[in-house]
Amino acid sequence: MINGVFLIDKECQITSRKVDNLIGKKFSIKKVGHVGTLDPLATGLMLVAVNEGTKVIPFLEDSRKEYIATFKFGLLTTTLDLEGEVVRDITPDFITRDMLEKVIRSFQGVVTQIPPLTSAIKVNGVPLYKYAHKNIDMDVPPREVEIFSLELIDYNFPEFSIKTLVSSGTYIRTLGNDIATKLDTVATTTKLRRTRVGNFSINQAKTLENVTQFDIIKCGDVLPHIPSILVDKNQLEAVKVGATITLNSQSYRVKVLDGDRLLAIYEQIEGQTYRCLRGFNL
Repeated sequence: MINGVFLIDKECQITSRKVDNLIGKKFSIKKVGHVGTLDPLATGLMLVAVNEGTKVIPFLEDSRKEYIATFKFGLLTTTLDLEGEVVRDITPDFITRDMLEKVIRSFQGVVTQIPPLTSAIKVNGVPLYKYAHKNIDMDVPPREVEIFSLELIDYNFPEFSIKTLVSSGTYIRTLGNDIATKLDTVATTTKLRRTRVGNFSINQAKTLENVTQFDIIKCGDVLPHIPSILVDKNQLEAVKVGATITLNSQSYRVKVLDGDRLLAIYEQIEGQTYRCLRGFNL
């Protein structure tokens, strides 16, 4: 049985759910999930987990993500990308590169965003996009996100491209329009590519057509940010049944291994006492 995570370079005009389905069909796997949904028009890195690999998804969802995006000044759509209906299409006043770079620098650090109305953020337990599809106006609560790095990589007015490393939950579509708002105009995302998720780069990814079962990354190797620890024979049986154990570690979370086989992920309760968060049948 194949267990672990595939690094997929998603193409344009395909949903993230469709990528999961195609991976499942290609390798005859029923249990498939992914880390971080990409919009249909977006391309780039997807972490697609299969079988026991789906258990690592919660430990990867907070990973930092890197994107390269292109925006067009003067264009505003209902979705902040080219899938939505055009709300505004104007020729804005010319914006110099110096003006743009100054505004871009102001967005580095912790910023407040209002997610797009077509996002999957839930209000009263219902995803926003479901309200949008029914033309129901909702007050979207603002949220804090962090922009770790942000640089202008190309500018040909009225289009500009950025490269940015952001916290989980950051909406790049919103970021582009927020930059434009500070320049007294609007902007819509015309291209979006994810190039990094946590420790993994787009350079390591394969297309759906070219990926093989030998490209699978083992569950233990998907979580390099969580320290590993070996257990003795006495603790081995306790770990297998998910019992609370004592570990010689100061880390908040650890991967418990039997040789090179991942047994479980444990979390510190107090001192050197740890409880099982997730066990693996590998």
